[in-house]
Amino acid sequence: MEHTSLHFLIVEKDPFIARDMSDGLAIAAPGCSVEVLKSPEELPFGAGRPAFPSARRRTVLITKLTVAEIDAIGLAVIAAQINALIVLRQGEDPLELILARGWFCLPAPFTGDDLAELIAAVNHQIAC
Repeated sequence: MEHTSLHFLIVEKDPFIARDMSDGLAIAAPGCSVEVLKSPEELPFGAGRPAFPSARRRTVLITKLTVAEIDAIGLAVIAAQINALIVLRQGEDPLELILARGWFCLPAPFTGDDLAELIAAVNHQIAC
C-alpha cells in the first residue's frame, strides 16, 4: 500500500509530542496525511457523527489512551466499523494486552526509526 493512502489521526494533548510525531510520520510515510487532535472528543467520527474516512484512505489512530479508556468511550468498536487501525503509545497497559487486540504499539518516547517500523508494520498488515 502506498503511503498516500494512509491517514493518521494523532490524539495528543502535548503540542511538542504531536509535532514530533506528525513530522516523523511525514518523513517515514511521504504523502500520508496527518491530523492532530487534542482529545478523543475531536475525532471526526463516532456517536452522532458521519462515517469517516473515504474508502481511498486507511485511517490509523495513534493515542496514549489506555485500553480501558478506549473501551469506555467505544473507540475500538467505532474503529472496527470504519476499518481503522489503532496504535497505542506504550504507557500503562502491558504490551501483550495491546497486541492481543490486534493493535499496534509505539514506544514512548519514540524515535524516527520507531515511526518507520510502525509504518512498515501497518503496511504489512494492510497487505495481508
